Amino acid sequence: MAGFANAAKTRAGDASKAGEDPAGGAARAIAPTTTSNENPLLRSGLVLAGANQLRSGDEDGILTAMEASGLDLWGTKLVVLSACETGVGKVTNGEGVYGLRRSLVIAGAESLVMSLWQVDDLATKDLMAGYYSKLAAGRGRSSALRDTQLELAAQGKYAHPYYWASFLAAGANSPINKDDP
Repeated sequence: MAGFANAAKTRAGDASKAGEDPAGGAARAIAPTTTSNENPLLRSGLVLAGANQLRSGDEDGILTAMEASGLDLWGTKLVVLSACETGVGKVTNGEGVYGLRRSLVIAGAESLVMSLWQVDDLATKDLMAGYYSKLAAGRGRSSALRDTQLELAAQGKYAHPYYWASFLAAGANSPINKDDP
């Protein structure tokens, strides 16, 4: 899965190569344009596995922010978008940022974790494993991410902010309780 933002169209056939960084980060498919009358929620989303198979019909393997806003996520405590650039969107004067973050909040997600730039696969794996461990131990959603980021930053191989600072949490910080409805 790869995130895309501010793209008028994706080049699904190039999704496995476009934007791949030398540190092994996930790929992105972006073809920026300046169409001003296009809905900004169509310009960001997720490219899922199989998107480059070009099947006909409604299921193209691309989830736009517009489609995500129509999901029923009420009662969803946490959405984690660990793919590259999932927290990026289009800034609209007087309206804020249009993108996956806004769409998932509209759909009912209580809190989100997302990335702002290309991320390293191994560092992300370690970050997410630590994050989920802290959540399982009862830490708050934002606090667990911050603590995990500080732990990664203290490691020599992940000391540079590129490896851990891309991720941000938004929404409720309370712990996720198994007994909550």
